[in-house]
Amino acid sequence: PADILTGELGSGLTALDIGIASPDAAGAGHDCTNTMVERKQRKYEPHRAVLDRQNITYKPITFSCYGRLHPDTTATLSTLAQRIARRRGCSAGEWRFRRLRAKLVTQIWSRAGRMVRSCWPDREDESGDEG
Repeated sequence: PADILTGELGSGLTALDIGIASPDAAGAGHDCTNTMVERKQRKYEPHRAVLDRQNITYKPITFSCYGRLHPDTTATLSTLAQRIARRRGCSAGEWRFRRLRAKLVTQIWSRAGRMVRSCWPDREDESGDEG
């Protein structure tokens, strides 16, 4: 169920399941990131026993399509940044978290731009000139 399988977040492995949610989608609820976390947890609940036996923790990592992080995502990425900083022998965990968050949000907005551009009509289509 994971997009990323890492051993950096605790004892055993952590399966990070990344999702991007739109607040404008049908069924997004009051908080689209929270709705997505709940939906992903329900979806993978039947597999929890198997993951537990393999010492794997399942964690949804959700963002809104506008770059807002779910609170659990913020906590997970902050923990990951702190551990990376410690492993590298420095105390710049907060700086690493801000940089990681900025890079992820930039990728989300870049993806949104590509989606808009792919739906935009070509200039040739607008002119009616078929060449």
